[in-house]
Order: sequence, then C-alpha cells, then structure tokens
Amino acid sequence: DKEDQSCVLSFRDLQGALGAAGWREKGVAIKALGLSIYPHYGVFAPTRHEYVPLLLDAPLPKACDVAYDIGTGTGLLAIILAKRGIKQIIATDVNPRALTCAQDNFERQGLAHVHLQQVDLFPTDAP
Repeated sequence: DKEDQSCVLSFRDLQGALGAAGWREKGVAIKALGLSIYPHYGVFAPTRHEYVPLLLDAPLPKACDVAYDIGTGTGLLAIILAKRGIKQIIATDVNPRALTCAQDNFERQGLAHVHLQQVDLFPTDAP
C-alpha cells in the first residue's frame, strides 16, 4: 500500500521551491564574471548583481593575501575575491545549507583555496 503523501503548500512556497530548483539546475548567470552561480533552496540567490563590477574594479590593499567573506551564502563574493588573485579566502556562514551551496560553487570554479567555516559571524581560527 502506498501511503498518502499529500501536502498543502502556499502558492508563494511553491513558487519559491520551483524557482530554486530551476536556479540549482541552470544556475544564475553572472555576466561580469562570465560564469554561473548555483543557489540551493534556502540560500539567498544573487539575482541582482550590479555590485559585481564594482567589486571587480575596487582597489585592494597592497598586502592583501587573506580575505574574509562573512555570510558567504552562495559564495559569490569569495569567488570574486579569488578571481582578483587573493591567495587565501575564509568564507563563513551560520546556515549549513549556505555552506553546502558555497562549497558546490567553489568546486564548480575549481577553487581549492577557499576555506569554509560554520560560525555565527567571524572565523574561529583566522591566520
């Protein structure tokens, strides 16, 4: 016998789930970087990215070997920092889904030098 697996969702929740499934499959194109970010359900999707060119062009401190992405979400800011040549990046988030999502995006970009930590705000073992 099959159990009844019926459920009731609000239309808004259904839209959110369908949108998240589409983003996870196809990604969100970040034109300024020439790549896509793949948000997971429950992680803020970077649908507005007017700030990306600003971050790509902003001057970095001369001795910038380590950078932090606090509240990494999808990992987009950490990816931008990596593309800018930062040697070590520590990305933090309190949400386990966000960390899984960011790790997925880092792997898709071949970024092994980005380290993830599940903390409330700041990394616990900063270099």
